[in-house]
Amino acid sequence: MVGIDPLSAWRPGLWLSFLAVALLILIWQGRERPRGLRGWGWALLRTQLLLAPLMAAAVLLAFARLAPAAPLVNLLAVPLVSTALVPLGLLGWLTLPLAPVNAACWWLFEQLATGLMHLLAFAVERLPPWTPPVELVVPLAAMLGLMSLLWALPGLAARLRVGATLLLVPAMLGLREPAVAPGLLQVRIFDVGQGQLVELRSANYRLLYDTGPRFASGFAPLATLWPEGQRFDEVMVSHGDLDHAGGVAALTRLHSVGRFLAPLGESLDAPFEFCLRGQAWQRDGVAYRVLWPPDESAGLSSNDRSCVLEVTAGRHRLLITGDVGREIERRFLLDVEGPVTLLVAGHHGSRTSSGPQLVQRLAPGHVIYSAGRYSGFGHPHGEVVRRFRRAGSCQWSTALEGAVTFWLGGEETLAYQASRPIPWRRGGVEGGAMG
Repeated sequence: MVGIDPLSAWRPGLWLSFLAVALLILIWQGRERPRGLRGWGWALLRTQLLLAPLMAAAVLLAFARLAPAAPLVNLLAVPLVSTALVPLGLLGWLTLPLAPVNAACWWLFEQLATGLMHLLAFAVERLPPWTPPVELVVPLAAMLGLMSLLWALPGLAARLRVGATLLLVPAMLGLREPAVAPGLLQVRIFDVGQGQLVELRSANYRLLYDTGPRFASGFAPLATLWPEGQRFDEVMVSHGDLDHAGGVAALTRLHSVGRFLAPLGESLDAPFEFCLRGQAWQRDGVAYRVLWPPDESAGLSSNDRSCVLEVTAGRHRLLITGDVGREIERRFLLDVEGPVTLLVAGHHGSRTSSGPQLVQRLAPGHVIYSAGRYSGFGHPHGEVVRRFRRAGSCQWSTALEGAVTFWLGGEETLAYQASRPIPWRRGGVEGGAMG
C-alpha cells in the first residue's frame, strides 16, 4: 500500500490499522484458538471489547474526537463486512458473464450495505461523536490505553485487572473541563471544516460567534460539540451564509440561547436582534464592542454586512471580522488600535480579505484561519499567508491544528493550545509550536 501511495504513511488510518493488528496478536498470545460458531462469536465479542479502548485512545490523539457508538456498531459491522459484503463483492465481479447470478449478488450487496448505513446513521444520532476539551485529550487517551493493556496483556492476575479498572473508570468519568478563572477569557476556534465557530467564555458568560456550517446532507458539526442542554448567553452570527449560520437550527433545538445577534437583512432559523456599530457591553471584566455594520447597510453584500467584534481582556485584544472584504476593513480600521493579540482571519483567509492596511495597522501577534482540510476553496490563500508572515504574525489553521484555544487576560503572557499538537499533523501554515 505504501509503495502504491507513499503519502499513506502520513495518514492516521494506516497506523491505526497496524496498532489494531499488533494488539490482536498480543491478545491471542497463549490463549486457546476459538472453535465452532460459539467460540467464534465469543472471540469476536472479546476482541472488539478489548480493541475499543485502545482504538478510542488512538483516534482521540489523532482527531481529538470520540465515537461512543463505535464499539457497539463494530460488533455487527465487522462480521457483516468480512463474512458477507467482501465475499459478495468478489463474487459479483467473478460472475459478470452470468447475468442473473451477478444481479442477485449485487442486489444482496446493496441491501446489506444500505442496512449498514442506516445502522450507522441511527447510532450516530443516538450516540453522537464527542469532542472533549483540549485539556482532557491526553489524560483521557492515556487512561483508555492503559485500560486496554490491562485486559489485553496475557498473564495478569484477575484482581489486578478488575481493581485497576475500578480506579480508571471513575477517574475518566470524573474528568471535567476546568472552569475559566476570574479575569480570564477563553477563546476556542473550533475545527468545523469549511466554516466558522468561535466560543468566547469567561467565568459567568458564554458567547458564540457563528455556529459552524450545515452541509448538503443536513449534517451540522455543532451538534457533535457539546452534550445537549448547554446555555449560551449570546450568539452572534456574522451573516447568513451556511458556513457561518448553518448550525443555528441545531443550536436552538439542542441548547438554550439568551439572544441571537445578526446583521439587518439576514435570514436565520431563529428570531434575532440586529448587531450594529457602536454596541458595547462588559461581562466579567471583559469588554465587547461591535465595529460593523453601521445603521445603513442595505446596499452592502451579505459578506460585507458581517458583524465585526472586538473583545478586550486585560491587555489583550481579539478581533473577529466575519467575511468582510478589504474595502470594509479600511472603513472600520480607524476605530481599532494596533497591535491586536489575536485575529480570526477574515473570510477564512481568502485573498478578498486581510488587506495590507489591516495587516500593517493591526500587526496581530497570532492569526487563526478557520478553514476546511483539503477544501476546494484553497484557504488560506498564499498571498495572505505571506502578508501575515512579513508582519511577524504566528499563524494557525484549524485544518492543520484542529480546534485552537487561547486564554487572554490575567497574566502578562498569552497561553494557547491546539487539539492536534502532533508534529506530523503540521502543514504549510506556521503553528503555535513553530511561530
